[in-house]
Amino acid sequence: MEEGIYANASRFELREPNQEETQDTSTKRTTGTQQRGREIDFLSAVRRGCRHSRLAVVCLGLLSVLLLTTNILLYMYHVHEKETKDQTISSLAVNLTAERETLLSSIRDLTEKRDQLNISNQNLIGERDQLHISNQNLIGERDHLKNTLSKERLLLQDIDADLVKWLEKLHLEDWKKFNNSYYYFSTVRKNWIEARQDCRARGADLVIINSREEQEFIQKENIYVWIGLSDAEEEGQWKCVDGSPLTTAFWRTGEPSDHDGNENCATVSIPAETHNAWNDVPCSDTARWICEFTRTFPKFQETSCLPNADMNVDQAKDRTILAWKKNLTAERETSMSIFRNLTEERDQLKNSNKNLTEERDQLKNSNKNLTEERDQLKNSNKNLIGERDQLKNSNKNLTEERDQLKNSYQCLIGERDHLNKTLSKEQKLHSDKWRTFNSSYYYFSTVGKNWSEARQDCRARGADLVIINSRKEQEFILNKINYGWIGLSDAEKEGQWKWVDGSPLTTAFWRTGEPSDHEGKENCAVVSKLDQTQNFWNDVPCSDTAKCVCEFPLLFPKVL
Repeated sequence: MEEGIYANASRFELREPNQEETQDTSTKRTTGTQQRGREIDFLSAVRRGCRHSRLAVVCLGLLSVLLLTTNILLYMYHVHEKETKDQTISSLAVNLTAERETLLSSIRDLTEKRDQLNISNQNLIGERDQLHISNQNLIGERDHLKNTLSKERLLLQDIDADLVKWLEKLHLEDWKKFNNSYYYFSTVRKNWIEARQDCRARGADLVIINSREEQEFIQKENIYVWIGLSDAEEEGQWKCVDGSPLTTAFWRTGEPSDHDGNENCATVSIPAETHNAWNDVPCSDTARWICEFTRTFPKFQETSCLPNADMNVDQAKDRTILAWKKNLTAERETSMSIFRNLTEERDQLKNSNKNLTEERDQLKNSNKNLTEERDQLKNSNKNLIGERDQLKNSNKNLTEERDQLKNSYQCLIGERDHLNKTLSKEQKLHSDKWRTFNSSYYYFSTVGKNWSEARQDCRARGADLVIINSRKEQEFILNKINYGWIGLSDAEKEGQWKWVDGSPLTTAFWRTGEPSDHEGKENCAVVSKLDQTQNFWNDVPCSDTAKCVCEFPLLFPKVL
């Protein structure tokens, strides 16, 4: 249109008539003055129109240059800002990587030290517990040795007097020694109770047979004697005279029989071909007996024991005194040897007790030092744990900061790519006769197509059918086209109108009575400027042909 105006304007000769020509014309053609005035006015109007058109062209050119300069400056600014951010991010990434490696190395070292300290703590705790147990055992042994030594001392204090009395008594009464016990074989017969009373009067008791050797020793005498075994308290429950239950028995075959329910006392019967020679008989029967006492040196009880009445008193006395002196000397030497051994053992126990006391004190000091070292290790371990937790928190914060920088870097890259894409599209749009309104570019087609083909054409141009969001946008479109497709359809579900981006319809400009869905085929919307109202939308079949309006929005992502 502008080219046509310029072409028409160029046809006119833009030359003002000079004064002489006007005068000659006035004089010669006085009748055509009014007609020439109209022509001059017409030429002035044409000239002013040309000037205005040229001024508009110049303004448009200046605006285009200004817009291009602004776009170039914005592009350069964004490129410079991106390069600066890239350098900053790269530097931060290098520093964070180095710091992260340092922290990881420090954390590994601290973890190894912590594990070593834990192992050392466990070993020290085990050694401490072993020392504690050893101390307790040594203390128990020391106390036991003290008690034993005290008992031996008390025994040694009374051993001489008791030993003399017992040896005198034993030699006078002709006692026999076997292992650690002395035995007295009676020469008269009494019942079981009287026999036991006689043994107790001698400071002993009826014999208790505890082994096969002791049974053989008694059987060698080949006499019928009472032994210290009875079930008088409870039938069948045979007990020894010291109250202990029967454990080792040498009963004859078929015994104990408890004949007539009255056999409650035990004897060693003769003859016996085997070791099993025990028999149960009534306690009222009479028999010889055997007394036994062990070397526990019980207190002497004064009794009157006379030798055999048939023996000459003087001869018996002399023989008894000689035997007594001989045996007493031997027993005294034995007792003195025992006493010396006990004294040496006591001294050894004293030295051992002294050494154990010193070792105990050393163990106490060592235990104290170990306890202090353990407490120090606990404090050190606690401090290391605190430092480790701080390093973990610092590492976590650095990791989060690194992730944020990575996200920011990705956003900047996305923004850069979008700007490059937008700039290239904008340059293309400028060359393809696109029109701008607000923050979008619009393309108005000149060829009629159905709705699907029109949308494919818009998408091929990197855009889509227009989405009208305001009345001003509606008026802008109607100023460029009278009838054309818009990006609105209810093809998916009848009555549910949606834009091509999937968003539901919120602002509508339907004509009165629309959408009508005539014959159930009108599923696409057009903008139609066919009346004087402000509502220009209508639903028509998608197979109709019409021009279309494409829209390309200039959307810039926000930097996080």
